[in-house]
Amino acid sequence: MVDYIRGEPGIREVIVSGGDPLTMNLRLLDWFLGELRTIPRLEVIRIGTRMPVVMPMGITDDLVRMLARHRPLWLNTQFNHPAELTPASIEACDKIPRAGIPVSN
Repeated sequence: MVDYIRGEPGIREVIVSGGDPLTMNLRLLDWFLGELRTIPRLEVIRIGTRMPVVMPMGITDDLVRMLARHRPLWLNTQFNHPAELTPASIEACDKIPRAGIPVSN
């Protein structure tokens, strides 16, 4: 996939989604984001995730530190209803912007 993106000069933004990228092995996700960062023309890398909703304990300090190494990076959560905003999900979402990664929904 990285080779395809590297070979397509019109691609300036990548949305990492499908399944949930934050459930990937941390080293594999780190490698993938690092490879994307080697493509100078990529202006925006976004990650789409429901992890803060369904598994907020998965937003670990190690995960957030790894993501921060690949800034600029944007994280798009996928909350579907206000009832999904639990204290744990709010705490998980709060860690991410403190690391310099904007969070949107």
